Formats: sequence, structure tokens, C-alpha cells
Amino acid sequence: LKVQEGDVFGAYEIFSIGEYGVVFVNNDKIFALRK
Repeated sequence: LKVQEGDVFGAYEIFSIGEYGVVFVNNDKIFALRK
């Protein structure tokens, strides 16, 4: 997986898992991991 936005991972909640990868949301900021 490559980090699309942001590169620090902590207690993120998984927002959605789709064809584009995994999306996390933390403190109103969206982080996406591309497959």
C-alpha cells in the first residue's frame, strides 16, 4: 500500500474500504491508502 495523503498512522478509524483502497478518517482529516 502507498500512502496517498499523510504518512503517520496512529489511532485512525477505517472510514471505508473500496476499489481505490482503504480510507481512514481522524480529526476531520481524510487519509487514503491506495492498493
